[in-house]
Amino acid sequence: MSSTPATALTPSPPVTTGRSARSPKKDARGPAVPEAARPLPELVLVHGLLMNRAAMWPLAMRLRAAGFKVHLFGYGTLFTPLAKNADLLANFVQQRCSEKAVLLGHSLGGLVCTQALRQHPKLRVTDLVLLGCPFQGAAAARVLRRVPGIGRWLGRPLHDWAVNANLATPAVRVRTLAGTKPQGVGRVLCDFQEPNDGTVTVAETWVEGAFARQELAVSHMGMLLSPEVAAQVLRWTLTC
Repeated sequence: MSSTPATALTPSPPVTTGRSARSPKKDARGPAVPEAARPLPELVLVHGLLMNRAAMWPLAMRLRAAGFKVHLFGYGTLFTPLAKNADLLANFVQQRCSEKAVLLGHSLGGLVCTQALRQHPKLRVTDLVLLGCPFQGAAAARVLRRVPGIGRWLGRPLHDWAVNANLATPAVRVRTLAGTKPQGVGRVLCDFQEPNDGTVTVAETWVEGAFARQELAVSHMGMLLSPEVAAQVLRWTLTC
């Protein structure tokens, strides 16, 4: 484990959880967090490919227990263009977040978050947290794309990202978390020769100029259930 600091369509009905941050709370789902000295940002969690909002519930509950107001954003991962999903997310943030917000995206969700900030640079977002996000593209996705009849199921947003990946990083603080436990479908498709989470390699999560980076021994899907990942997200978001 290492941590290196470095320099209009109507959206889907939201799932929102939250409570006041004035009192700390400790339970089996996450660590106790001291009383906040300043207002906490609202958190918007965005799921990955072939998932829905329910995939983010375990992490959302741990963040809620720490006093954060959490919103879960859902979107079409297969056929909806990346740009449209980005617009829907921006609209969701504008409608649901009354204070400054932090976007947290898992896998493809991180790409949707990034694109939303590119298309809407004045959005009330101060920080971007990317969990297992293939910012540099994904070798496993490239393999599947070459398989007849399967490539289209990878999702339109991933195809769109391949075209837009070289655009500028959004002007917010970006924090990335990569998994190093190689358990996932990617191992069946690719003979990974470098650290990976079973679906995405650590190198594929690289974001030039990221404010902070972290690696943890978790798999691509396991990071959504991991108390260690939740604790790291808390450490980051409490300083936003």
